[in-house]
Amino acid sequence: MSEKNIVNQLSECTVDSNPTFGNCVWQTLFGKDDQTSDLSLGYATFPPHGTLLQHRHDDAEFYFCTRGSGTVVIEGCVVNLLAGAAIMIPGGALHEVVAGADGLEFLYGFPNQPKFSQVNYEFVEQDTSRVA
Repeated sequence: MSEKNIVNQLSECTVDSNPTFGNCVWQTLFGKDDQTSDLSLGYATFPPHGTLLQHRHDDAEFYFCTRGSGTVVIEGCVVNLLAGAAIMIPGGALHEVVAGADGLEFLYGFPNQPKFSQVNYEFVEQDTSRVA
């Protein structure tokens, strides 16, 4: 059995991005492919008005906001996210994030997913044909 990482420094983690996800960036603290872990934990950073586009995944997820502000829409329910707030997103729930004018930063985690790369993200195009 390989040794588990129990301490990781954010400053030593690679910054990742994918335009398919939106214009946020993230750093994986636990759940890297080359380490053994019991969960996936990372740190997301959004520029002012940055986005994480509408998506779902089988795994439940949490956010803990550390800086800035924004909104999270979970299955159509708008939740304001401010520093110090935590949000739990049920597995399979459709959700998206939009940062406020001051940007947004939060810890995110998948408690039952030992490898972040194995989270099955499904991005969903928003229906722009509906009239409000």
